[in-house]
Amino acid sequence: MAGLQRKVNVYNRTYELVRTIDQAKGLEIRNFVTTIEKDSDGYFWFGSFSGLTRYNWDKDSLSNFNRSNKRLPADGVISIHHDYKGTTWFGTTDGLCRYYNSGDSVSPVGPDLMKGQVSLVTSADSTWLIIGQPAGLYFMDLIEYYHSGAINLRLFNQSNGFMGIEPGQDGAFKDSKGNIWITSATEVTRINPEKISWGNNRINVRFSSCNGEILGFNDSIVNLPVNAGSTIVNFDAICFSRPSPVQYSWKQDNGVGEWSAWQKTDYAVLTDLPHGKTVISLRAKVPGLPDVEYATASITIKTNIWIYKRDWFFHALFGLFAFASIISLVFLVRARIRIIDTIRQAKVVQVRALQAQMNPHFIFNVLAALQSMILSLNLDEANTYLIKLAKLIRGYLDSAGPAKIQTVNKPDGGEISLSHEIELLENYIDFHQLVIPDGFDVIWKIDPTIDLEAIYIPPMLIQPFVENAIRHGLMLKNSRGILGITITPHAKNGIQVVVSDNGAGINKAASSLRTSPFRYISKGRDLTFSRVQLLNELGYDIRITTESSDNGTVVTVSIRKK
Repeated sequence: MAGLQRKVNVYNRTYELVRTIDQAKGLEIRNFVTTIEKDSDGYFWFGSFSGLTRYNWDKDSLSNFNRSNKRLPADGVISIHHDYKGTTWFGTTDGLCRYYNSGDSVSPVGPDLMKGQVSLVTSADSTWLIIGQPAGLYFMDLIEYYHSGAINLRLFNQSNGFMGIEPGQDGAFKDSKGNIWITSATEVTRINPEKISWGNNRINVRFSSCNGEILGFNDSIVNLPVNAGSTIVNFDAICFSRPSPVQYSWKQDNGVGEWSAWQKTDYAVLTDLPHGKTVISLRAKVPGLPDVEYATASITIKTNIWIYKRDWFFHALFGLFAFASIISLVFLVRARIRIIDTIRQAKVVQVRALQAQMNPHFIFNVLAALQSMILSLNLDEANTYLIKLAKLIRGYLDSAGPAKIQTVNKPDGGEISLSHEIELLENYIDFHQLVIPDGFDVIWKIDPTIDLEAIYIPPMLIQPFVENAIRHGLMLKNSRGILGITITPHAKNGIQVVVSDNGAGINKAASSLRTSPFRYISKGRDLTFSRVQLLNELGYDIRITTESSDNGTVVTVSIRKK
């Protein structure tokens, strides 16, 4: 039996075609058949990125399950497995599912942790159901599941022996010795479930800094400056079995403190701390892993508030109420200014954190192309490509280094000159023209009245839109494309950058991405918009507009300071 586009062909042992199952018989598969499995009742199951089909061979009849008819809670199915109990499991684009005979239905199974793409489902004897996700392999205890319905998960990844990245689509085989062979994006791994060392699924958590000052692992007390009643404390979690996402909750223990809501951000802003000692308690968890005790830590913050800021002082000097009121008002304003400044500093830290995520995002994209050249033994081009990559990475690192940071009248304290930004863009474009020979031309239009050395902007603000134009526009075009970059003056002391391409357009690119079996969602654009929102709160006026059609896309970015 062979799965093709829009149909399934069945052959006998002499490779003669004996039956075709296609749209004429009711098959609703719109693209590839990704996986085929036969259950204990004799039904054949066909999975694809558009849904699921159950086929009765004797009656030559079928039943379709997809999101449109509300019989499948996912867009598509990547892997199908039939376990020893007769249960049929499905690895879908939206998590793990199973078939229930009683309601002739397919329903999701598992915690929110497994709501992403499941590219592999198989089992090791009657003990473990193996589920492949980008984070690694989850082993679900089948004995416990069938006994009580509880879902008990163990994670097997780089921390305890499984070195593969992104377990492959439906790529698993059990040999005669009980070993499980599993494919991934990087290697084929042989696993003996009886010899797995699960390691430690727990996490450790600590307070890493206070007001920007690094804390040692054994530091348990922090002394704030005199009259300082506000501070920012940062957290740090170590979790080898699943480094993310870690969630934090904290509370200020003064007898009545309550735990904060669980948060992904790794810091807390503390205000109005009382005189003396305040204990800050912290706890952390990894959502979806087996129930374990929270990782906890605590730190004592000592404040030294002068006597005139203590409550009893006003009772003692009741006769001087007017004078005391003026003093309290002055210090209230000062406290508010400190709080605003503390929040502003937190936003600056967020801006830098978002920019720090841009470099790994960019490096991941270009290393994939370099890997392709090396695997195809195109060593000369790979060497040239590597030299270009080194030059480009150095440029991005230099743009973020202390020597390049300008702090005079710069809201985020980390701008680069427009000429430097253009140089980085030119290197990036040259880099892709080397990877895609005859792929596209670039046309630069820079207003000659602009002083490129005098204008400073946040680094890597334009690069994600150039990347999208190339990767999601021009690379989908069947003919040579054109990338246009125009820079003109805008408003007072501002500039306007227009990035245009005559590629496939946003709608067509999104449609191609949804139907691709190797979907990858770029985060560069989302990181940029998050960063722009914070920069606008810190004193910029950055506006982005997008116009797209089947003839291409135009992105306009205006940048100025308020």
